[in-house]
Amino acid sequence: MIKKYSKLILINLLIFLSFFIIGLAVLEFVSSINKSKVQNPGLIFDDALGWETNSPILPINVSKDKAKKIAFIGDSFTHGKPWASLTVKSLNNTIKTEGYSLGVSGYSTLQSFIKLKKYFEEINPDLVILLFYSWNDMRDNYNMPGISYSPNTELRPYLDETNQVVDNFLIPKKNWFRDLEIYRKYVVLYKLKINKLITKIFGIDQISAMGLKINLNYTNEDSWIPFYLEEKENSHYVKSSWKATESILSNLNNFVKGNGKELIIIGIDNAFTVDDDVKEAWVDGIENFDIYKNIVQLKKICKKNKIFFIDGLSKLKEKKKTMDKKIYNYPVGNLSGHLEIEGHQAISEAVVEFINEKKILK
Repeated sequence: MIKKYSKLILINLLIFLSFFIIGLAVLEFVSSINKSKVQNPGLIFDDALGWETNSPILPINVSKDKAKKIAFIGDSFTHGKPWASLTVKSLNNTIKTEGYSLGVSGYSTLQSFIKLKKYFEEINPDLVILLFYSWNDMRDNYNMPGISYSPNTELRPYLDETNQVVDNFLIPKKNWFRDLEIYRKYVVLYKLKINKLITKIFGIDQISAMGLKINLNYTNEDSWIPFYLEEKENSHYVKSSWKATESILSNLNNFVKGNGKELIIIGIDNAFTVDDDVKEAWVDGIENFDIYKNIVQLKKICKKNKIFFIDGLSKLKEKKKTMDKKIYNYPVGNLSGHLEIEGHQAISEAVVEFINEKKILK
């Protein structure tokens, strides 16, 4: 009798597993139909950087003639964006200049630094310009918790436990399960929801203090609002994120200047620092919210480490006064907006003016 029931249980288990596997296969097939909706087009896996573009270097006005060279680094505000080409075009009015854009969507400052080192000898730039996006770049540099933009941007390098850059940091290649659309569309989504709940329960400072390495969606308010509040500037999460960021910027500066070149950092911030519609939608009503706080902190770090700094936020606010439209992308209230062409022009004009004033390329 026992053998009979054991056999029946085994048969039912096999039937269940068969249907389960078939169900997963069907779900994977259906999910793969809308594959493009959950991927960042043009991003590929890289075992040192986490992800990379199909074309790692975007040349700007490159020719065989002798010219001053600029390497542009940063995240999606640099990746294929007009301000870099506008800068090179304007500088060419007085001095032969060519540019190389190394920007990649979602990159942290550390990823930008690692990529610069990878291609530095090949490009041999006279000047490196980093556009620092003060809404999320310091969050990108810290992983307790970290932030994520898409399934393609889950894995990235970080500093070690002593806030030092790790040479030859290798990221494990995704296994077959992580490459499934089921994982990318459903598992990642639910992981972020669970992590959000954990953060709500324990608080982001406790997560940071415990050293819990989880990812939050980049729009999660618990991960960005504290940076704009004076009462949170010494909290574990905010302080640790800025400490990691300063370490990376210091290493970047030492590397560039150690090679006899110059570094400029431009600081900008989220659309709510310039466009009223985004400010009203996201930060109005938050007590003691200071839209300049991150730019001021970035400026202090640059001054301490003797890095050239351009207050891009102020330049964008000045430009905004001359416009009757948003300076960041529509729709109205868009928290994730990038610059409209007028914003790119303002940044480019500020960079060119600064380079000429300081005679950096002379």
